[in-house]
Amino acid sequence: MYTVVQVLSAARIICVPFTNGGVTVQLTTGAQLMGTYDQLCKFRDANPDYAGWEAHHIFESLDVERLGLGAFSPPYGQQICVLLPRKGHQRINSVLPQPPPQRRVPQPMPASQRAPKPENGSS
Repeated sequence: MYTVVQVLSAARIICVPFTNGGVTVQLTTGAQLMGTYDQLCKFRDANPDYAGWEAHHIFESLDVERLGLGAFSPPYGQQICVLLPRKGHQRINSVLPQPPPQRRVPQPMPASQRAPKPENGSS
């Protein structure tokens, strides 16, 4: 299973370990605190400055299942999240479609509607 640091590195997001209250999460150059859901909840609970902040999953459970990635996804508490103020989390959730739109998968054109294939030697 991939770690938060590996996911951020693969996405070319620069981060450094940030420890406060005895809990380590990742601090990005964009000043975002990232970690697993469990890590961020422990971090928040150990740091009074972050009281009321919430861990927001980068990939919501509905998206993971809709994309057919449930079998490859870590358990809920181990999924990558960003720590947000409660109002920011509410705002993000209010603008994301619920449920997310279904992505249409292209289907092959029926044979009866396809252009005939050119015969060998003709262009």
